[in-house]
Amino acid sequence: LVAAFEPRSLSAARRMFHDAYRDAFAVADRLLLAPVFYAQRLPADERLDVSRLAAELGAGGTPTAVTASIEALREQLLAEITAGDVVACMSSGSFEDLPRRLLQALRQREAAARPQT
Repeated sequence: LVAAFEPRSLSAARRMFHDAYRDAFAVADRLLLAPVFYAQRLPADERLDVSRLAAELGAGGTPTAVTASIEALREQLLAEITAGDVVACMSSGSFEDLPRRLLQALRQREAAARPQT
């Protein structure tokens, strides 16, 4: 299970959810975190610290990476996932259309790998 999470809304990006996120994402085999979408609209003392969350999850055995952008997250997913992986994309917004774009790229990769007849 590979989880991809974008803390997009002002609610989802609040520090008060840190422990709940840590507990929930601990069941994933891999986690990729997008940047906090509204980071500039939340005071630092209220904003989710995705680097801290990643460090805690990593220390607990869940490999976690913080990406610089959603595009970087997409590229990392494409580099890492293989047949049989389950990818859960979680955001309260469009996630820059990540699920559709990821599926499209995977279909293109699969078509390119097929033997030509």
